[in-house]
Amino acid sequence: MGLKDELSATPNGGQTKYSIPSGWQPSVTYAGDGCAEVVTVGIGSPNEQEWLDDVRALGVTIPDGWSVQLVQIRHDPAAWVRRAQGEDAVTDAVTRRVYKVVPARPAVKVDDLLAVLNGRKRAAPKTVAGDSTFVIAAADWQIAKMAYGEGTDETAQRILDALDASVKQLKELRRKQSIGTVLFAMLGDLCEGNSSQNGAVLLQSDIGVTEAIRVIRRLALEYVKTLAPLVDELLVTSVPGNHDQPHRFGGIAPQATDSWAVDVACQIGDALQMANGYDHVKIVVPDRDDLTVTVETSGTIIGMAHGHQIRKNAGHAWWSAQGHARHRIGAADILLTGHYHTFQAQEDGGRLWCQCPTVDPGSPWWDQRNGGRSSQGTLTLVTSARRWSDLTIL
Repeated sequence: MGLKDELSATPNGGQTKYSIPSGWQPSVTYAGDGCAEVVTVGIGSPNEQEWLDDVRALGVTIPDGWSVQLVQIRHDPAAWVRRAQGEDAVTDAVTRRVYKVVPARPAVKVDDLLAVLNGRKRAAPKTVAGDSTFVIAAADWQIAKMAYGEGTDETAQRILDALDASVKQLKELRRKQSIGTVLFAMLGDLCEGNSSQNGAVLLQSDIGVTEAIRVIRRLALEYVKTLAPLVDELLVTSVPGNHDQPHRFGGIAPQATDSWAVDVACQIGDALQMANGYDHVKIVVPDRDDLTVTVETSGTIIGMAHGHQIRKNAGHAWWSAQGHARHRIGAADILLTGHYHTFQAQEDGGRLWCQCPTVDPGSPWWDQRNGGRSSQGTLTLVTSARRWSDLTIL
């Protein structure tokens, strides 16, 4: 620096330098499942018709059957564009946008899907008294979820197939033992919802939340209408899951029983009160702000929880702690949970814990992290006098 430059230099006492925030540089990032994240820069807020052009400007090709979703936009405080002069001058903000390129949502016709239920044939009523209970554990349906090219249509069909297989299994089991009660246990995460992953699950949902609840309600009612004529007593239970939460504010979950899963069970109870012939059907939901349900049937106490309050592979440890706290579920002979989407059964001290599988389409991010897809299915078993048998995945 010359003397002139030194003498004419202006003071700079550490003024904040502007730099592009990390992760907001224009870029294209591809994920293992074929989806892409695209960061772009432009003027103002783009409308939905401009999303495609914005992404294509970075050389991204949108294949048939895929769509562009704007998931985040941020104003760049140091960048503006001035248009025109004088009274006609307009200043527009420069914005940085994050897009997701994802499989397009298929057009699911909910009314057509539900019409299938009305055309299903049911077995003729044939109640049978008995001292055993047949358990059907329905976990993590996550209706509305899309993955591996499947969505609500395929999940609903697997749920109905599991019902048909359960009826067949019940009839076969009755050849060797008397079964007078069925427990239909809904173990939470019945819908994909809108609260998990900060709402990002909506990007991979093929129907809206209220439509999903309508589908769940009618699928569950199909179980009730099919099973009720076959037994002396039908127990229908439901526990809250994390996806069933209707909202989260500031990362805080709502009251436990503020749950779509609990509401579906209550809706079913309301419907049965207006119908005839269902006095032997009992609906059981948790006490206020409780995450669990415990019932006694055929001399066996069965506890149910979704499982998001339990560490992985730690069912018995959590269960034991509930007993120490004198929670009623601590006295259960059998514990049924879901949440982890994989089957696991452990017996300890004569008590059986079953982590139940699911019939949902799967989770590519989980499979890629852990090295494989979980097997789909619905767990069933028979219990009487604190003993269990015939544990089957249908």
